[in-house]
Amino acid sequence: MKRLGFATPLWRALIAYRVILLGYAAMQTVHYWPVYTDRRLALAVFVTMVLWTVAMTAANALDRGRRWVVCLADLTVSAVLLVMTYYVLGGGDPEATVTGPWVSAAVLACAILGGPWRGMAASLVIIVITCVLPGVPPSQNTLYDVVMLLMGGGVVGLVSQLLRDAEWRMTLLTEREAAVNERERLARIVHDGVLQVLTLVHRRGPDLGPDGAELARLAGEQEAALRGLVLGAHSPVAPVGEADLSALLTGFASTQVSVSGPAVPVLLPADRAAELVAAVAAALDNVARHAGPGARAWVTVEEERADVLVSVRDDGRGATADQVEGAAASGRLGVAQSMRGRAEDLGGTMSLVTAPGQGTEVEFRVPRRADRTARR
Repeated sequence: MKRLGFATPLWRALIAYRVILLGYAAMQTVHYWPVYTDRRLALAVFVTMVLWTVAMTAANALDRGRRWVVCLADLTVSAVLLVMTYYVLGGGDPEATVTGPWVSAAVLACAILGGPWRGMAASLVIIVITCVLPGVPPSQNTLYDVVMLLMGGGVVGLVSQLLRDAEWRMTLLTEREAAVNERERLARIVHDGVLQVLTLVHRRGPDLGPDGAELARLAGEQEAALRGLVLGAHSPVAPVGEADLSALLTGFASTQVSVSGPAVPVLLPADRAAELVAAVAAALDNVARHAGPGARAWVTVEEERADVLVSVRDDGRGATADQVEGAAASGRLGVAQSMRGRAEDLGGTMSLVTAPGQGTEVEFRVPRRADRTARR
């Protein structure tokens, strides 16, 4: 995924923060200059701070400078300079350090890159040096600085982590939106071209005799498959891999097919919803091919606590039980594979009720979640 750089403002703020703290360290060094016992070392420490600030400003301004090797080097240099400061003091006031709060910039860099826990871990390095190395109990001001440093590492790290999460979600949503738009564009092309031709062949084929009837059957199968793809192109993209079954089935609605369901979305895992939609498509294909001219169909979606029920009912010519069993045994009507097989693969069942002149009703009962007893 392409990074949008949500954390970039934090790095820019860190650069300004480091420069400001360098200025503060300069004023502090001038103020405490008379009490330093090793002024050459104090000057060397401050010059190193200036050079390191310039280096980190250049590094943190670029993506390649926002890596762990750079942040760990930053923390190491800051810790070493802090240690050297105590030699400058020669046992004097431990609060009169040359570095002062300048070392906190390295902690915040680790927090921005690694999150709250790593930010607080980096702060512990500075805290240990601050509280242990002087050899005297920390003052109230030192303890205050320690707490603020620990909180700063955690809070800045948390903000950085939230920004990275937002960046990831935004990038994912952008890519999904682009994919949906492309699928919808292709779906329009298919609907306006190929589907129209297949529908025409499906309707007019039987008028051409036995060969035309076979051609119409094949065209009907391909039409159902393509309609399934078109419905998939228009289906909503759920953030957690779920799909609204009612919205998917609504795509079958036409002058001869009515679709009804709950007012609220019927959410299923996307793969299970796709299989169930394919089974319904096979049932509607049977209606188109076997129910007779002018037959209407009704698709109904119902929710239960653990299952989803989808029924496909038509007012066509119907069939006898022997006709249904014979068709299933010979692989026709889609009963064996496309309908019953899909339902059983989902851990559910399919029932079929029909009678001559009474139409046909197919009901799919499928659990919302995968059933371990489902057919492999």
